[in-house]
Amino acid sequence: MEKASPIKIVDVVWLILLAVLSLYIRWPAVHNPGFHNEDVAGITLNADLLINGLLPLVDNLEYKAPGAFFMSAIGWEVGGRSILTLQWMTFCLSIFSLLGMYVTARLFYGRRAGIAAALLYTILAPITDSMDANYGAWMIAPYVWSFAAFALAFKRGALRWLIVAGILLAIAGLMKRQA
Repeated sequence: MEKASPIKIVDVVWLILLAVLSLYIRWPAVHNPGFHNEDVAGITLNADLLINGLLPLVDNLEYKAPGAFFMSAIGWEVGGRSILTLQWMTFCLSIFSLLGMYVTARLFYGRRAGIAAALLYTILAPITDSMDANYGAWMIAPYVWSFAAFALAFKRGALRWLIVAGILLAIAGLMKRQA
């Protein structure tokens, strides 16, 4: 088994800078109330059903994956019922995804590759995950981290990480079926 080198302080500084850059790039989306696509309207409708004691897929006709409904309902219970709450939640998930990209690339190719992967994610991911709190925005973090867990299993020979990878992939599938 291969032992990973400790995370250097310079990596932490880079990751913080990338998180700030991510916020800067996503700033218009996280402060723009309103629906930017029809999927978010469906997500919020189903979150409202949950908050009011009803069940999506049972009390309405819905064909989408239900994970985003539950995440949105939880977010509204904690942060208030606003589309901006959902925008901030998906922004936080994008930062979590950025860290997953760093971890995965670092496991395979080293520290510089980890920073490069996190930088590429920071610059390119807003195309898919910041237009709105849509299904893809909820799916990306568990999807990225499932691959990070798979990488840990592959690099370290620890099969328990395959179980974690499978669970995270299943969660990604609950957020968006195409995962």
